[in-house]
Amino acid sequence: MTFLGYRHQPTELTAQAVKMVTTYSAVEFSDFLKVFCHFCDCEEEKMKKIMTDEYGEENITVAEMRVLMDREREPFFPWAIAETIGGYEVKVDGDGFVLAFRDLRLHCGFTKDEREELEGVFEKFDQDGSGNVSTDEMRRVLHYMGFNPSEEMFISLVKAVDTDGSGEIDVGEFLTAMRIYTEMQCEQFRAVFNKFDMDGSGEIDTTELFGCIKQLGWYPTKASIDEAVAHVDKDGTGEINFDEFFTLMQYLRKTEGFTKKEIHEFKGLFLKFDVDGSGEISTLELGPVLRNLGYPTSMNLQLGLVAEVDVDGSGEIDMGELLKLLRKYRNHELQKTEVLFNEHKKRDPDNEDAEPYCEKEVLAMVISELGWEPTEKMLVQSSRGMKDKIQFEEFVYFVQRYRDMELVEFQNRAGFSEGEVEFYFNTFSSYDRDGGGNLSLKELMPLLTELGKEPKTVIQRDKLTTLLAFSMAWPKFSGNVMSIDPTCLIGTSLSTLKPIVMVLAWPGSEDVHFNGVATMESSS
Repeated sequence: MTFLGYRHQPTELTAQAVKMVTTYSAVEFSDFLKVFCHFCDCEEEKMKKIMTDEYGEENITVAEMRVLMDREREPFFPWAIAETIGGYEVKVDGDGFVLAFRDLRLHCGFTKDEREELEGVFEKFDQDGSGNVSTDEMRRVLHYMGFNPSEEMFISLVKAVDTDGSGEIDVGEFLTAMRIYTEMQCEQFRAVFNKFDMDGSGEIDTTELFGCIKQLGWYPTKASIDEAVAHVDKDGTGEINFDEFFTLMQYLRKTEGFTKKEIHEFKGLFLKFDVDGSGEISTLELGPVLRNLGYPTSMNLQLGLVAEVDVDGSGEIDMGELLKLLRKYRNHELQKTEVLFNEHKKRDPDNEDAEPYCEKEVLAMVISELGWEPTEKMLVQSSRGMKDKIQFEEFVYFVQRYRDMELVEFQNRAGFSEGEVEFYFNTFSSYDRDGGGNLSLKELMPLLTELGKEPKTVIQRDKLTTLLAFSMAWPKFSGNVMSIDPTCLIGTSLSTLKPIVMVLAWPGSEDVHFNGVATMESSS
C-alpha cells in the first residue's frame, strides 16, 4: 500500500482485507481489486473509530486531527492539515477526517506550494528529462535546498526510498524521501530545541535563537533572525513553540538567511549584470558581483561554490541561485571567522567563567586570513572604538564592518581593483606631458593605441565618441580637454574617478553597455 502514501506499511489492515478474499499468498488482478476495495472499507472504519473513541460524535479541529494522526505515526504539520480541510477554523466530521487523512498521505504531508517547490528542484536535477535522479545526487539536492543532513541521516534516507536498489528515484519517491527527511529533521530540531527549553514549557526565548540555530549548522545574522521572529511570533510574546521554530527555520531557508533589505539590494545588483533581461547572469560575472558586495574573491572558493548552485553546468545562474551562493559565501565567512577566533582566543586565568576573548593586535592577521589585503588606514578605521580584549560577537561585528568598508572603497574606485586604478593612473601620467593634470583628445588616441584599445570599426568609434561625450559632461570635465587632477585616481572621489578610468578601460569592443549613470560594462 506504498502508493496510498502510508509512511509505515499497514500490515494488519492489508492482512484483514486479503483474508476476506483469499487464503492464498498471491492473487489475480480481479481478486486484487476486491482486496483493495475491502482495504479501503477497513481503513475508513478504523479511522472513524479512532476519531469517535477519542471525541465522540463531535466535529474536530485541526489540532485534534493532528493528535489522532500522530498516534497513527503519521505526523503532519497544522498548516498542511488546515490547507487540506479549508482553513484553521474549519471543523470536520468522520467523513471529512477520512478524506483529509488520505489526501495528506497522498501528498506526503506537503502543502501545494511546498510540493511545487520540491518538484521544481527535482526537475532541475533531472537534467536528461528521464523522470529520475540518482540517489548519489540526493546529497547535492539537499545541499542545494539548504539542508545539511548528517552522514547517518543521509544513508538512512537513501535506504528508505531506494527499496529496489536501482540507484534512481522518481518524483513520487522524491516527495516521499523529502517527507522522511522532514521527519528526521524534526527530530534533529526537537533535540536542539529541547536543550534551550530549560523549564520544559515547550517554548524558548527568542533571544536564545542565534545559539539554537547555530547548533543546526546555520549562521544567520541577528537582523535576519529578528525579521524571521517577527514573521512567526505574531503575538510578540518573545517566546516561540516548536511549530513556530520549525516555521522560522523554513523562513530562513527560503530567504537564505537574508533580510528583505538585503534581498532587495541583491536583486538590484543582479539586474545590473543581467544586461539582456534573461533572468540569469553568467558565472563569469560573479567576481564583480561579489566585489560589489565587499567579499574577497578567491577563485578556488568561487569555483567550488558555483558548482554547488549551477546544477546543470550551464554557466548561468538565476536570482534564487545567486542568493544560495551568497548564503554559502556568508556561511563560509562566518565559519572561518569562528575558526580564527578560536585559534587566537584567550581566557582570563583569574576568572574561569569569563567569556573568551581575542586581543586587538590580531585583527590585521585575521583580515588577511579572510582574503583581504588591509591597509593601515582601513584597519584603524574599522577597529576604532574597539576594546583591547574582543569577545566573539564584537569580533564578528568587526569583520562585517571591515567588509562594509571594503565595499565603500571598491565603489570609490569605480569598481576597479587598486592594481587597476594604479595602472590607469600611471598610464595617464605617462601621457600627461607637462604634468599639468590635463589630457587633450589629441593625446588620448596614442594612449588608447598603446593599450591596444583604439577603435577599429565605425561602431566602435561611435561608441567611443558617446563615451567621451559622457566623460566630458561629467563634473570637472569640459570642452575638448579632460581636466582632471590625477591624484583623484587613488583618492576617494567617485565622481572624478569613474570618467577617466572609463575612458582608459575602453575595451575597443562593440559589446559595450551603459547601465544606471552610464557606467561602462564590457564582456572583454
